[in-house]
Amino acid sequence: MSSGSIWEPPRSSPLGLDPEPTSSRGRVVLSGGGMADDLHLMELSAEVVLLVTFFSIFRAFVTVPFVVKMSDCSARRSSKMPHPNDLHRSTQSASAPPGDAAQLPQGQCRYILTIPELKGHRCGCMGFHHNTSLPGATCYCGHFSCFHSSTSLKTSEDITALKKRVRELEAQLQQKGSYQLENLVGRISDLEETVEGNQEEAANQLKASYQNSSAAWQVIEALQERIKSLENYCQLYCEQMIATRKEVKELYNRQLEMMDGEESLEERIKTLENPGNLLPLFQTGQIGSVTMDTR
Repeated sequence: MSSGSIWEPPRSSPLGLDPEPTSSRGRVVLSGGGMADDLHLMELSAEVVLLVTFFSIFRAFVTVPFVVKMSDCSARRSSKMPHPNDLHRSTQSASAPPGDAAQLPQGQCRYILTIPELKGHRCGCMGFHHNTSLPGATCYCGHFSCFHSSTSLKTSEDITALKKRVRELEAQLQQKGSYQLENLVGRISDLEETVEGNQEEAANQLKASYQNSSAAWQVIEALQERIKSLENYCQLYCEQMIATRKEVKELYNRQLEMMDGEESLEERIKTLENPGNLLPLFQTGQIGSVTMDTR
C-alpha cells in the first residue's frame, strides 16, 4: 500500500451479495453477469422502503387527531355534567346576594356610548334595575352597576321654581281669563285693521311704482329711437365728409396743375417780352424749326 492512498474497509452488499475487491476510491464492483438483476433488486427494495415510510407517516397523521378529538369530547362531556353542589354554587353566584340589594345604586346610567351614531352621548337609563338573569350586578340597559350613580338625581331648585311660576300663571289666567281674553281679542282686531290698512297702502304704492316704471320704460324707448336716428345721421354725415374730402383732394390737384401752368406761361411771357432772343432765329433762317404752341 502506497503512502498517499487511504485504505477503506470492505462493504457488505445490501442484498447479501459478497463484495468484490474495491477500487482505489472504495466503490463496490459487482460481477458482470448479475449486474442487471442486482440493480433491479435494489430499485425494488428502495420502493418498498418508501412505501413503508409513507404508510407509517399517514397512519400517524390519521390516528393522532382522532385520539385528540375523542379526548376533547370526553372532556366536554365531563364539563357538561357538573356536580350538583357545583350547580347550586354557580346559580348562587349568577344572582346577586340577598343582602347586597340595598347596596346597589339607584341613579341613572352614566355610561358613554361608543356607537358611531350616538358617540359621546350617555345612556338613557334613568334608574338602575337589577337584571337577575345575568351574573353580577347588571342593569336591564346592559351596563354594570359601577356605571350608575349611587342615588337618583333630585329635582333641582330651578325646576321647582319653574313649576311654582307655572302654577301662579295658571291661577292668574283663571282669575283674569275673561278680561285678558277680551283685551286680547281687541288687540287682535286692532292689529288686523292696521294690517289691512298697511296692505291697502302697500297696494297703492305698488300701483304707483308700476306706473312710474312704465313711464320710465316709455322714456327709455323714446331715447333708444332717438339714438338710432342720431346714429343714422352720423353715418350720413360721415359719408358726406368722405365725399367732400375727395373733392378737396381733386381741387388741390387741379390747383397744383394751375400753378405749373402759370409758371410755364410766365416763362413764355418773358420770352415774348425780350424780342432780342427771337432775332437770331430769323437771321439764321431757322424759322421752320421753331415749334408753334397751339394750345
